[in-house]
Amino acid sequence: MTDVTIPQDVAKDYAADLRKFGPNFTKVHALADLLDPPSPTLRETVAAVFIGVTDQTTELNLADAVLAVVADWLAAQPLQHRANGINQRDHDVRPLRGES
Repeated sequence: MTDVTIPQDVAKDYAADLRKFGPNFTKVHALADLLDPPSPTLRETVAAVFIGVTDQTTELNLADAVLAVVADWLAAQPLQHRANGINQRDHDVRPLRGES
């Protein structure tokens, strides 16, 4: 068997095209995820902070680590202007509350 390498930018384009198929094409979407894995969710990223926690980690250090993840996530969010009256802060905080 021969290994095939697809350049990362090409793989992203292929994945984007595959994701255009409707929700009934789960195998096609799974292939897209192999080509361009989705970023971890905020919940998964925060959970990763807890992995490997030792007895030396204080609650304050852990809280600082989680808040750093949240701050980085918020900073990476695009600024969106909303006509429906939802301000940017409310928009950014919704995922933190588990809302969409």
